[in-house]
Amino acid sequence: MESLNNFSSSAKHIIRSCFFEDGNLSLTRILAFTGYIVFIIGSFYLMYENKHWEDYSVFASYTGGGGLALQFGNKFVNSKYNSIIGSTEPINLDKILGDKKENIKEAVENTRDAMVNAAKESVKAEALKMAGNLSDTFKEKK
Repeated sequence: MESLNNFSSSAKHIIRSCFFEDGNLSLTRILAFTGYIVFIIGSFYLMYENKHWEDYSVFASYTGGGGLALQFGNKFVNSKYNSIIGSTEPINLDKILGDKKENIKEAVENTRDAMVNAAKESVKAEALKMAGNLSDTFKEKK
């Protein structure tokens, strides 16, 4: 029974390493896997039905080769944006920011509140201006 649990644990680990990066689900890895599965199912269907499809090469290059292109794109994005230059370690903002993280969060919230208040005041001023223009228009007509 323990060997079955070990197999189950290792299978979960393999699946997680196929679809997750740094604990987050990776869209590019899911798309590459989906393309590969579509390629396998489509190919087996054509073999089972013994059909010849003129555009199979296009289908195979898009579904099979598209996954390879997605993996190259994924690697580029991770290397350029998700890790420190020259390092294979992912960027850890908690480690970099430390105790400044709370200050940054507070500054972002204050900025958001100030922008909302400014927008409210701007809308209020514009409404008063329009009401004044409307009032002037009625006065001119009398």
